[in-house]
Amino acid sequence: MNTNIQSKNKGKLPPVKLYDKKTIDKMRERLCRAESDGVLNEKNRLVHKILWEGCHGWKNIHDAIVVAQYEEVYGEYKK
Repeated sequence: MNTNIQSKNKGKLPPVKLYDKKTIDKMRERLCRAESDGVLNEKNRLVHKILWEGCHGWKNIHDAIVVAQYEEVYGEYKK
């Protein structure tokens, strides 16, 4: 595993398939949307913004964690 990735996360990362940044951002957005939809309906976009930009929001979660979570919930990313 890439030690640079581990040092950024300060912990062990799950082994994941490699995706480009644009695809990981799409995964991040879908996970964030699914989480915000579970909390409140689409009328309240504030929850989405908080989950997206919050101090521990999807935008701030390490790419490897995003990929692992996405594949656990949705399976392998399909274009």
